[in-house]
Amino acid sequence: MSTYNPYGQNDLPCKSYHKLAYLKRNIESIDDEKVLEHSVILHKIISWVQHAIELRIDDVVNRRNHKALLKKKREDAIYFDNDRTTKLKIALEEAKLVS
Repeated sequence: MSTYNPYGQNDLPCKSYHKLAYLKRNIESIDDEKVLEHSVILHKIISWVQHAIELRIDDVVNRRNHKALLKKKREDAIYFDNDRTTKLKIALEEAKLVS
């Protein structure tokens, strides 16, 4: 537990039962009060697992959003560069016609 890092991309092979949605669905059905009545330590472990899954999901969403933002910025830069290049060519052609 002390070495777990919920941030960054995971390059390990992933099976369907490793996926966050699957794990989250399995843990959601656990009743915290019943677990607390049974064992305080088990309750703390389950709470840690729930928190770790939430952190991991947040990290995946943040990285996906950041990637989409970078892609949009790149597309905008390409569009503005093409627009600037077109305007420059038109201005050069007009300058040639005038002189």
